[in-house]
Amino acid sequence: MLGNFYGEFVKYGGNDGNSLGIVLTPRHITSLMTELISVNKSDFVLDPACGTGAFLISAMNRMLEQAENEEERLDIKQNRLFGIEIQQKLFTIATTNMILRGDGKSNLIRDNSLTFDSNIMKKHGINKILMNPPYSQAKNDQTQHLSELSFIQHSLDMMIVGGKLCAIVPQSTMVGKTKHEKRSYWKIILLKQ
Repeated sequence: MLGNFYGEFVKYGGNDGNSLGIVLTPRHITSLMTELISVNKSDFVLDPACGTGAFLISAMNRMLEQAENEEERLDIKQNRLFGIEIQQKLFTIATTNMILRGDGKSNLIRDNSLTFDSNIMKKHGINKILMNPPYSQAKNDQTQHLSELSFIQHSLDMMIVGGKLCAIVPQSTMVGKTKHEKRSYWKIILLKQ
């Protein structure tokens, strides 16, 4: 109940990230995405731009429903959920959000997921990634590293072979805003098939 209250407080408390250009993912979308990639209790889940932790909470809830005993529930909470967030305020909110939902040992990391060593996550066996990457305002090649495709491409490198990634991206991501993005999109599709 306290976790639900906190979620509503963040949503209506004027601290939902909109002033930072951040759009938080609604609960019904995070739940749908965990279903789309069939998150289960034996998965290792990552959100490389975790914001307030909404995807991790949805994944945790789905995994806990499948857990058969307290040992499995503890394993899920301590070993199977990973998040990366660069912004201190959002990192603090994500940490608090996870603690209030009964998960004080979630593997949250305050870092830049674009420069984070992808091999670290592969060693953890990450096989499911849920994400809503920061929407790019990129207008030229100098800011290209901020595009949604860059987040997706680096996230795919963090995952073991055979994993699944589900991401929310603007429609323009699929057709590209710049020549570089258009080439990158097809490169990602071809490399990951």
